[in-house]
Amino acid sequence: MTHSGLLRLARRSHCIGIDVAPVAEFSNPATSHWAFKATVYKSPKCRGFDGYGDADPSNVSTLVHGAEMRVAETRAVNRALRKAYGIGICSVEEIGSFAEPTSSSRDLKKLPPQPANGNYGGPRVRDRLCQLIRQH
Repeated sequence: MTHSGLLRLARRSHCIGIDVAPVAEFSNPATSHWAFKATVYKSPKCRGFDGYGDADPSNVSTLVHGAEMRVAETRAVNRALRKAYGIGICSVEEIGSFAEPTSSSRDLKKLPPQPANGNYGGPRVRDRLCQLIRQH
C-alpha cells in the first residue's frame, strides 16, 4: 500500500489527526541518520497509535540519498496508520527500501532483474492491498 493510499484510508475513516516528531536520541544529522515517531488519532477520545521509522544511507535506495529525513518520517507515519487501521502488510515504500548490496558487477549479473520502482511485491501484493482498502 502506498503512503497516499494509507492517507486516503485515514481520510475516509475520519481520522482526526497525525502527530509526527523527530526522536533526537536516535537521530544524527551528521551521518544522515533520522528517526521519527508518528501518532495517529482515529477519534477525539483515541489515545493514539504510535509508529516509529528510521532511515540512513545504508537502508534507503541510492535514488533517495539526501532525503533520509523524509523517508524516516514517511515510514513512521505509515507504521502508525497501519497499526491504527489494522493493516498487517508493509507499505510499498518499505518493500523496496533495502539498500543495494555492495557487489562486483560480476555478482550483479547473477541476480534476476529487479523492477526500477522498488515494488518487489509485484501486482499480487498491490491487488490485495486494494482489496483491504475497499473493505474498510
